[in-house]
Amino acid sequence: MFGVSLFVFLFTFFYIQLESTIPVFSDQVFGGSATSFIFVLNALIVIFFQMSVSKWVCKENSKTPKVLSFVLFGISFLLLHALEHSYFYLFFAIILFSFAEIVIYIRLDYEATNIDERLIASTFGIMSLSSAFGGMAGSYLGSLFYNQEFF
Repeated sequence: MFGVSLFVFLFTFFYIQLESTIPVFSDQVFGGSATSFIFVLNALIVIFFQMSVSKWVCKENSKTPKVLSFVLFGISFLLLHALEHSYFYLFFAIILFSFAEIVIYIRLDYEATNIDERLIASTFGIMSLSSAFGGMAGSYLGSLFYNQEFF
């Protein structure tokens, strides 16, 4: 239960960047329409690929889905930070981010439902609490990184 809660915290920490920091960054670098494209692209990827990705994620018994999702998160942040600011890199980063989101979200729910039946309700409650703290920490640190006050 602790492991699932930790990964929910980390996932929400990264996911909140899509909701807060990345739109501010894209608006400043590319203009207001880029933010709209980010949300539309993310939604379309989740809608069209969630079922096919979930079949693989729920069959896999190893840590591969979790590792893959955090690697994809890392690559997407690297694309947004280190490479040339272009629409291609922005949208490619969002595509990777969206697949990471699908993989980790489905995997964490799958793991939470496959623990001791007596602990499922408690697990989802703790996951919600972890998600809230991950969102707060992600928003705060994302704004610090964006404003370059952290390093």
